[in-house]
Parts: sequence; C-alpha cells; structure tokens
Amino acid sequence: MKIVIKEKCEVIIERHPQFKSLNESLKKDYLQADFSESYKRSVQGKHSSYMTVSPNIDRVFEWVIRILKETHPHLMLMDLVPHSAWFSGYDKGDYTKLHAHHPRTFSFVYYIQCPKGSSPLVFPTSGRKIKAEEGKILIFPGHVHHYVPKNKCVGRIALAGNLNARDSVDRKNDS
Repeated sequence: MKIVIKEKCEVIIERHPQFKSLNESLKKDYLQADFSESYKRSVQGKHSSYMTVSPNIDRVFEWVIRILKETHPHLMLMDLVPHSAWFSGYDKGDYTKLHAHHPRTFSFVYYIQCPKGSSPLVFPTSGRKIKAEEGKILIFPGHVHHYVPKNKCVGRIALAGNLNARDSVDRKNDS
C-alpha cells in the first residue's frame, strides 16, 4: 500500500549581516564562473558548474553551518559537510523547473542581486512563495520540492548549494 503525505518542513530565513560587501564579492565570482550547465538542468537560465568554489562561497557555507547548528541543537553532534554550490542567473522569462536535491541533507538559496521583478522561490507542497531579496538566505531540507516561476526582470542572481550531514560520533567506540 502507498499513501501520499504532505510534509511539514522548516525553512530557515536569515539575512547576512554584511550582505552588501559579501554580495559585491560574490558578483565578482559570478562573473568568473563557468556557466557550462546553463539551460541543461532544472535551471532554465544561466547555471554555473555544480563545483563552483571560492573563498566567498566558503564564507556562505560557514554561515549556513553556523545557522543550522544554532537553530537545530541536535546537529552539534553531526558533521555538516559542503557538497556542491552553483550560481544561477535569471533574465526575463528564465525559470527553474520543479525539483528537489535529494539525497542531500540540506540545501540553500542565497540572493545576491534581485532587481524589481525578481521571481520568488516557491514550495508547492505548502503553497509558500518566498520573495527574493538581496542578502536573504533560505535553508531547507534537501528533499523538499521547489521551483522558480518565470522571472520578470534582467539580472536576478542567486547562489545555491547543498550540504550533507554525517554522524561525527565514532561508532567503533560505542561497544
């Protein structure tokens, strides 16, 4: 037998305290990125390599890990490990298809540039639409489906990423 459930999952929404300077640095990284994944995957817009790296992206991962450990005390016993990160650039009419990041434990979207008309991130299971605003980050379980409707401006830029959680307790010492 199979049943369908509508999960209730927490989405963490924060704003980076120094987002203006962080975003300027990330825009420079964006301009240097390899956009070989554009229009090939769920993002129907500019899409950098899944393995995009920079010290600025490392800063975002460190911030995400700190937020997760502060908001979920049980994660203090886990190693949260960055898995992948990529930039998405949207011009008018670009969008992202419905998808999830399973089997990744957590995913995030960080908004770098959001001109008027920037599309929100939509979580269809709950019917929630979260407005794209510069410096805002959304952190959510990797299995949660989401999409971006057609964009109504030029120049929406976001950084997305995934993390895995691993038990940091050495199981060999349990016996």
